[in-house]
Amino acid sequence: MGNPDTITKRTVLYFTMMGISILGAVLAVRARKLLAHHGPSPALAVGLAPYGVVVLVAGLALPGIQEVPRDFPAVTLWEFRQATVGTQLVLWTVLGSVFALGSRRVMTPLEVPSQELASPLRPGD
Repeated sequence: MGNPDTITKRTVLYFTMMGISILGAVLAVRARKLLAHHGPSPALAVGLAPYGVVVLVAGLALPGIQEVPRDFPAVTLWEFRQATVGTQLVLWTVLGSVFALGSRRVMTPLEVPSQELASPLRPGD
């Protein structure tokens, strides 16, 4: 939002964090699968822990960017941050909803009418 000279750096940091988050999610899913035999609750807790740790460590390790000048209007900065949160909320809600609807369609087994199962195949069918 501030200095246009830092757009590349901010973009790289954003996509780096997204990549780390995806890797953390993969690690969490694998940890959950390894512990699935202990029941769903412990497996879920242990699955979420690696994700939280990976993302927290990455967030603390990646450099911050302080580019907003001291005389920048606080109201403008606050409105920008609100718009950013709103945009992220809409983006991830839509992506999650589309994925949920699509996965339901893919994961629902096809129902075969019972009369098709009972009737033998006839020659020429």
